[in-house]
Amino acid sequence: MSKISVTRRELQRAYRSHYMAYNMIDKDRCKLTCLLTLFYAVECGLKAVWLKRNNKNETASCETQFDEFRHNINAILSQLRVHRELHLPNKSTVVSPGSQSIRDVGSGQLNQAWRYGCQLNDDDLFEVRLKEIIVWIRSELS
Repeated sequence: MSKISVTRRELQRAYRSHYMAYNMIDKDRCKLTCLLTLFYAVECGLKAVWLKRNNKNETASCETQFDEFRHNINAILSQLRVHRELHLPNKSTVVSPGSQSIRDVGSGQLNQAWRYGCQLNDDDLFEVRLKEIIVWIRSELS
């Protein structure tokens, strides 16, 4: 299956749309959906910033670079030389009430964990950090 190419404008629109949806979702009832939506807002926003900084207008012109990022927010932040204080924790643990198994989740796997309904032991920290990244993205794209 081939990848679709999207423009910087489309990424910016997706970033704003996902962030607006995040703000509208009932966080008490749908916490993981909120986190996943916020994650994708950040991912789209960071990729739009990357395109802007590299004077590119669409993802097809840098597909190899975006393949390296995958869904790893920290990899994109590093590539953009964003201060480490904004980076996400490198690892978290899945919370499994009543289970003895401990599963580690890397920062590049957050979208998978939340998509599949896994609650992490530091979801609140991830949410705070993702919102801080949103503020940074907003300043970069304005």
